Amino acid sequence: TQLNSLFIFLSLKFAKSWWVGIFLVIGLGQSQSEPVEAAGAAPTQQPVLTLVTETAAVSLDPDMAPLVPRSVSPTPNGDRVIINTDDRVSLDSREYPWSAVGRLVIRDPGRAFTCTGSLVQVDWVLTNAHCVVNQETHELRRSATFQPNLINGRLENENDEATVDEVLLGTDFSDRSGPNPNDWALLHLTQPLGSRYGTLRWQALPVETVLGLTNQVELIGYSGDFPSSNPGETAGVHRGCSIQESVENFWVHDCDSFSGASGGPLLARVGEDYAVVALHAGGVTDTETEAGLFNYAVKLDAVVARLNGEPYPPVSSTPLSG
Repeated sequence: TQLNSLFIFLSLKFAKSWWVGIFLVIGLGQSQSEPVEAAGAAPTQQPVLTLVTETAAVSLDPDMAPLVPRSVSPTPNGDRVIINTDDRVSLDSREYPWSAVGRLVIRDPGRAFTCTGSLVQVDWVLTNAHCVVNQETHELRRSATFQPNLINGRLENENDEATVDEVLLGTDFSDRSGPNPNDWALLHLTQPLGSRYGTLRWQALPVETVLGLTNQVELIGYSGDFPSSNPGETAGVHRGCSIQESVENFWVHDCDSFSGASGGPLLARVGEDYAVVALHAGGVTDTETEAGLFNYAVKLDAVVARLNGEPYPPVSSTPLSG
């Protein structure tokens, strides 16, 4: 299809140049290229991130039932914020499942950046690898904290900002440039926040099931441009969007997003539960018109494969970068 050809063309060009008329945004990008600075993030002394290499240390099961908190307090939804044709609205609710999504603040010396993450176990958060890895040095950034269900820059409990101490990476980007099908990371928290805010089921569903969720997906993210009055302090949510195609080892979707939403969950109701069905990773924008073309997401098959000790993409797959 035209979308498939465009994605492959873009990926091939990206390996050679950042500027090709159509621009690929990977994650935290202010002005489409630099990490989003965390507003008001004063430098604090945080434990240095530690890389976990053995999956045995990560007791995660994609078939594990979600933990629904017994007590969650909903708050009224705020006014809808529309930017051009933007379909996002402010997520001003402390109800489950949205309570299990939060903002990540990642720190390096002298700088702080933001991403989005989801509680998938009481003390583990799922996000993008590029949120916690310096793609030039292939090393972990210095420290990170997770702020669950942040609304208007405030937590339900100020003591619930949890420190990340260990990281299991899908990739450190030394294997390839451009879109990476292993652009995921699991972050271990020093507090079991999921027992309070809930945890989300995450599932690597068959292609036909995911593509059948037309207008049933929602993307949650702490974008650097939203809400316009206080960007990144409240999550935006695009409800009723779709995962349109399976392109090589990625999903292509039409959910509105911006830098800072990296690592945000694409949620859908699967059976009785909400589940994370994909992991938002980036988007493609026309640099001349600044119009959004499409967004792409990491398949959860990549996480399952790693936890099972299997290669991903499968050996028979052909990388997009050629």
